[in-house]
Amino acid sequence: MLAERLTEDEGFVSDLKTILQLEDDLFADLAKALREQRLFLDRNTLSTVVAGVLTDNDMSDTVSHFIWRLNEMLREADEPLDESLGILRKQIRLREAISEEDGEKAEKRIQALICEPTGFARQFKAEKLVEAIGAELEDVQIICDVRPVFNEQRSEIEGAIPISTLVLDVIEPNGGSSRIQVRLREADVIDLSKKIAFAKTKLAAIRRALRDKSIVIPFTAATLDERSAQ
Repeated sequence: MLAERLTEDEGFVSDLKTILQLEDDLFADLAKALREQRLFLDRNTLSTVVAGVLTDNDMSDTVSHFIWRLNEMLREADEPLDESLGILRKQIRLREAISEEDGEKAEKRIQALICEPTGFARQFKAEKLVEAIGAELEDVQIICDVRPVFNEQRSEIEGAIPISTLVLDVIEPNGGSSRIQVRLREADVIDLSKKIAFAKTKLAAIRRALRDKSIVIPFTAATLDERSAQ
């Protein structure tokens, strides 16, 4: 059903035609560049690779968007990748706007751009490992305000108490969201800042150790883009 809805999407069909219109030599260069990314192909890396081959910015953006969108759809499907591709292939050939010849060409080009580059499979596995860990932190805030202490008649303020509240917005593994609010003592705020500093130091040490062993750190929801981590 997803493949059927996708191939009925005029935007998808338009982007697919852009892929089909790529000159054979240019397409071969693009497919080769993606295959050579043997480790992890996240969305930013994909955009960089495509832009390195396709110098036209609009075309590069269109092709990157198409590849990533279709890659996610095929790998998130319940069926194995080959079966998902087969279902998509049938739906593409049912489109009146796409000729039989272009349908065969589309199948080969999707195979070359999405199924053959091993970096997409590794990236998908890395992201699934992160998702399996548990809930994801969407936002964190520490809200500081003041609570007044009134006299018995509630007519005058006799004192005030600084209050700090830790607010965590969490996305659950099932896609739902929740909010957790915790009152912090001033000592807790100081302790929390120290623990965050220690965590940053430990993460930097882990990154150095992995780099020294030439172990790649893929960009996922749990990690920084390597370019941002320098």
